[in-house]
Amino acid sequence: MGLIEWNENRFSVLVDDMDEQHKQWINLINILHDSLIGEGSEITPETAIQEMLDYTRYHFKEEEQLMRDVQYPGFTTHKALHIGFIADLKTLEKDINSGHFVLRTQVMSILKSWLEDHITTEDKRYGEYISKTKT
Repeated sequence: MGLIEWNENRFSVLVDDMDEQHKQWINLINILHDSLIGEGSEITPETAIQEMLDYTRYHFKEEEQLMRDVQYPGFTTHKALHIGFIADLKTLEKDINSGHFVLRTQVMSILKSWLEDHITTEDKRYGEYISKTKT
């Protein structure tokens, strides 16, 4: 069982493309989790964190473009959260790649909390904004 499971009611932002990307992002967090605890994953933590960082950059770029396209008023604040999370992932990547001891449960708890909070709070805000502007 993964660290995070997709729940439509909880996580859907009512934007199909973003929901699909969030599902993929959750999958990558689950893969990283499995690689860090050595459970059923053939991927190394180094590869997992790199894939997560790459996908996060891709997703944030797509999400930010969507917000610009719809002229989302919370764009600047939302983008700042993205920048902070990328910085946190880069720090984690550096620690993993340098062989520093990484407190795996703490790292995964932080990633899980950030992702869940970000989708259910921040991302839902732009989803609601988009829904309101379509009507």
